[in-house]
Amino acid sequence: QQLQQQPQLQLQQRLQLQQQQRSQPQHQQQAPPPRLVVMVVVVVVVVVVVVVVIVVVVVV
Repeated sequence: QQLQQQPQLQLQQRLQLQQQQRSQPQHQQQAPPPRLVVMVVVVVVVVVVVVVVIVVVVVV
């Protein structure tokens, strides 16, 4: 597993470096978001939904 994971990590790092070099100021939105950003967005959405549900239950 480690032998397979290492080249994948290297490829991911190379792709990230290429994306950063190509599109630092202008085309950040067009580049596909990394997994960390996706995870953060999902967590934020889940937290917001839970808070809204709690508020609705408390108010009602």
